[in-house]
Amino acid sequence: MKGASLMTFYNFIMGFQNDSTPFGILAEHVSEDKAFPRLEERHQVIRAYVMSNYTDHQLIETTNRAISLYMAN
Repeated sequence: MKGASLMTFYNFIMGFQNDSTPFGILAEHVSEDKAFPRLEERHQVIRAYVMSNYTDHQLIETTNRAISLYMAN
């Protein structure tokens, strides 16, 4: 039997919705991105998706910070 599932990055970042912070802005963007890998737990896949699909430098940097926090939890 597999152990407890990790929280997905999508669920993690959705915890910041409605925050007036860079993470809140990222959460809003991710929630509107219909192609975002919502079930993904691996930070490498999230990072590769963002680097391939997002062009806003601030959004990419915020994603990198959010991934670091996500991995620490």
